Amino acid sequence: MHHIKISNFGPIKECEIDVNQFTVLTGPQASGKSTIAKAIYLFRTVKEDILDLILKNEKQKPLKSALLRHLGYKTGNLFDRSSIMTSLKSEFILKYNYGEDTFIYLDMGNQHYTFGSKIENFLDDKSNLVYPIDEKTKNKLSEELNNLFQDDTETIYIPAGRIAISLLSEQLNYIFMSMDDTQRKTIDYSVWKYFELVLKIKPWFEKMSFGNEDKFYEKIIKAKYKYENAQERLYFDDDNYAPLSYASSGQQEAVWILNILTYFSAIKKKVFLIVEEPEAHLYPESQMYMTDVIALFINAGNNAGLITTHSPYILGEFNNLILCGQAENEGIDKIYIKEASDINEQAWFKKDVLQAFHVIDGKCENALIDGLIMNELIEGASVQIDEKSAGLIELFHREDDK
Repeated sequence: MHHIKISNFGPIKECEIDVNQFTVLTGPQASGKSTIAKAIYLFRTVKEDILDLILKNEKQKPLKSALLRHLGYKTGNLFDRSSIMTSLKSEFILKYNYGEDTFIYLDMGNQHYTFGSKIENFLDDKSNLVYPIDEKTKNKLSEELNNLFQDDTETIYIPAGRIAISLLSEQLNYIFMSMDDTQRKTIDYSVWKYFELVLKIKPWFEKMSFGNEDKFYEKIIKAKYKYENAQERLYFDDDNYAPLSYASSGQQEAVWILNILTYFSAIKKKVFLIVEEPEAHLYPESQMYMTDVIALFINAGNNAGLITTHSPYILGEFNNLILCGQAENEGIDKIYIKEASDINEQAWFKKDVLQAFHVIDGKCENALIDGLIMNELIEGASVQIDEKSAGLIELFHREDDK
């Protein structure tokens, strides 16, 4: 089982969690949710980093040295540099365990990454590969890395601020291609990889015919997505559409979450999905359906993932999905559960599939009680607002009593 430990790194004072099938992180802004999500992304994509470095290493430079340089660059472009420098002055820990003797951690003393013995051995063993690497050797290396890191998924990071990419939809390819290495280094690494993914799979939608996926597009963004004539469009019916760059902010934020889920479901590629703030700019009902479609993607495709969220609607719907699973586990007829919930049974969460943490004051605290996300985290501000409203309404009653 994968396990991450973070201490005194950026806003996180202490966080230690197993990286299970599905994790929900909630908490105030700037509490460290993204730091945890990005740290998990950093470590889970090391196997892809190694394969890329091997394929590009025709001059056969030492693989370990190349990986250390890449991880240094990657860390610097994932996290705020001032946070990193502050962390270097304290007793920080940034460590990820994949399995027995298979781990990576950032060594505070030497300020570079240290590898477990199994990773060290792999890096040493691949120093005498014959180039160019053929497809058969590439596939074998990929399988070895999956076994080494005990992970057969592709890790995908969908960052917050997706609206910028939608607004620049038609200019994105030009911007991407015209940047030099120096300019690329000014962009968050996870955002850059997201750019790459969007540009890679966008043409796939020229040939794609929608099936059951249509219902989630229509429930969440009230339109169908098409990529045609080199333009991203949202169709409201067969004849009327708007270019994505002119769509509403909620549509722009949500559409590429749906597109990525649709793409990987169609090609049947297992994914570890990380989504920041899937609720962004969405109406509460659409947030509910977005929760359902993410859960359906995780469960139906044997995928895994993590989300960060502030939304009580997202958290509340996750509780509904957990309750559906609990009801099924208690032997309640599925027909009654479906009637009560109106949720596809493949989206229901089985016992212990979902874990949730409240990230606050630099710590990562368990957010579940009896398997459900705590009500105070869901109701939070609404309770305070209701209390204020009750107090203000009471003022009028006092006046009436005079």
